[in-house]
Amino acid sequence: LAMEGDTKAMTSRVGMANASASPSSRPPARAASVHARRSRVQGELKQLCERSHFGRELRGDDRAAAEALVAELEDAMPTRGLKLNDLRGRWQLVYSSVEEFRSSPFFWTAQKAADRMGGDGTARTVLETVAPVQELLGIAFGPKVVQEFQIDNRGNGKLVSEVEMWLPRPGAGNQTSREEEDRGQKVTWVTSADVETLPGTYGIQVNVSGTRLDLSDLKRQFGLLSGFFDLVEAIEAPLERIIRALQMQEQTKSVLSITYLDENYRISRTDDWEVYVYTKI
Repeated sequence: LAMEGDTKAMTSRVGMANASASPSSRPPARAASVHARRSRVQGELKQLCERSHFGRELRGDDRAAAEALVAELEDAMPTRGLKLNDLRGRWQLVYSSVEEFRSSPFFWTAQKAADRMGGDGTARTVLETVAPVQELLGIAFGPKVVQEFQIDNRGNGKLVSEVEMWLPRPGAGNQTSREEEDRGQKVTWVTSADVETLPGTYGIQVNVSGTRLDLSDLKRQFGLLSGFFDLVEAIEAPLERIIRALQMQEQTKSVLSITYLDENYRISRTDDWEVYVYTKI
């Protein structure tokens, strides 16, 4: 019932705005005009994103401008229907309405589990402390935050999320620079999920299977400890089995709404209507 409610809510929010006629069904002049509009909006959004660290540093009018550009792209959704193959490939995050690490499916599942377990909101409040703790410890995210959609020969889909994290260099206190030469040690947080389309909608259902750390950078820098890092890398939290044991499979599945998609850009929204803008790489 929870998933049915999520799907209906997602469908109503995306609505018919994303069911506009495909470019091939439009008159040539109108199709060219729509293409020009999309190119202009994407260019303006790219300029805002390049100087804002995924949008985190946007304030006031700039934040409102970014949200307006996202909405304008969503109004110009060029596709009809959604297939997993449309999402195939690697997509890099360029704009987020919330902290960039929340683009990981791990957080979508954790938020749903928190809502299920903490009736008074306590569990979800704990999740909200991640950002201040991250800043306190000097952990920086990005610039590489990637989602990869993998589709096998049988049409089964998998989403692999990679979130780059930088730990402060020893002796640097809790400050981590975004300048590559001044960054500390890189750790990549990898989360995997099974995905499938929801018929008749512009959404996909996301079922998280596991999460782990990629410590390749640490192994290169501290070769003597590579054996230890190999052991840490081999640990993958079996989220799917944990959720199944708690009998929360249906309650923790997420719906990701694809509110805009073309060959270069994708806009996605979560159940909480957080917005993430990606470019194809």
